[in-house]
Amino acid sequence: MPAFKPQLAALLFALPLIAFQPTATLPAAITAVTAESLPARERPIGAGVALERELSGLLTEIDERSTCGTSELCDEKTLYPSLRKLWTLIGHRGAMQRTHNPKWGPADLVTDLEGLGSRAKQSEVKLSVEALELARGAETALVIAVNCDFTGTVLVVAGNDSEPFSLRWNLKDVAAENHALDNETGHWAFEPPGRHYAGGPLAADSLLALSPARNANPRFAVVALSHPGAGGTYPRQLGIWEWNGADAIPLLIDSYLVSFGTPAAVQISGDVLAVATKEEVFNSFGSCGACPDAEGVWRVRVTADGVQDLGHELLVPELAVVDALVQELGRGADVSDKMSPATTAALRAVIPHDDGERVHLGQHNVRAASRSGDETRLRLFTDETGLLQFTFRKGKNGKPFVVEVRAMSGEED
Repeated sequence: MPAFKPQLAALLFALPLIAFQPTATLPAAITAVTAESLPARERPIGAGVALERELSGLLTEIDERSTCGTSELCDEKTLYPSLRKLWTLIGHRGAMQRTHNPKWGPADLVTDLEGLGSRAKQSEVKLSVEALELARGAETALVIAVNCDFTGTVLVVAGNDSEPFSLRWNLKDVAAENHALDNETGHWAFEPPGRHYAGGPLAADSLLALSPARNANPRFAVVALSHPGAGGTYPRQLGIWEWNGADAIPLLIDSYLVSFGTPAAVQISGDVLAVATKEEVFNSFGSCGACPDAEGVWRVRVTADGVQDLGHELLVPELAVVDALVQELGRGADVSDKMSPATTAALRAVIPHDDGERVHLGQHNVRAASRSGDETRLRLFTDETGLLQFTFRKGKNGKPFVVEVRAMSGEED
């Protein structure tokens, strides 16, 4: 690795920063960081000191402007441009540190960048950083997700043995270009919690390295968490990106609903990503905001030739059968192809009849679901019916057929 040249660094870090429109805020005060305050191993050399001064000045400015309590969802528009500028400076710092420390891996970079936030006056205010390393030919790229409280961005810094690392890409810049289109990429431009986009601002929850494309370009996934102003059901976002050396190209980016109880981790099995979801697809019942029902999964296949959306599925698909039956029975429709006459009478007795509007049984909760051979038992509670146990077997047409509906007591729950 050739020695870092101060003249080259001067050119790199003297570039003017992009002027941003006010769209962000930062809670609580952050103490300025100076180059002298860093351990010797972390001190920048050459023109990097100028970057440290600018970063220090910006943190001081944010400190002076901040009027919010720690971790509050603030709306101080004067802080938006400062926070946007902070993301860019953090990207430049990450590039500088990786050039200055060629043996650093993602964990070293995370420690360094999170250290900027750990020196805050109030310990609750921290930068949260995750990074992963991608290889593209002789070039190394570092994907950096950086968050401060409820908002954040994703950066890419890249370089090689003969070229210093530089900030190549900032998701906030791409989001600003897509803001007016109100698309999924544009949602990253939103900063105030719970405004415009139903879930509020996005912050990366995790980064995943994926298999490369057939052209050898590396790919990665960003799982993002939204921050609504209120409510227990809110969007997450999955974005799959391809890095071509100069730009991150979105291959798939979409939102999905979750609640507090929905598992956050993305499961990878072979070339398929499985994302836990909360599905709100029923006409007959709903669920409380903080409840995970109805639990589902969204699957995406990633191959060398592209990304395929495999769609959403219910973990208990029989719920959709019950939902359809309730609506049909409420209208007095014939359901003999879905359940026996005895079970039809039992279910009709506990549901209200249609009065011109759809039948709605209130909130629901799946108490248990079990399968044995071709038989499935579902215990379903709704506000209107109480606890019912449905027993399904595969019908002649291959679809679930209800063979029993039984009201259950509290002792059986």
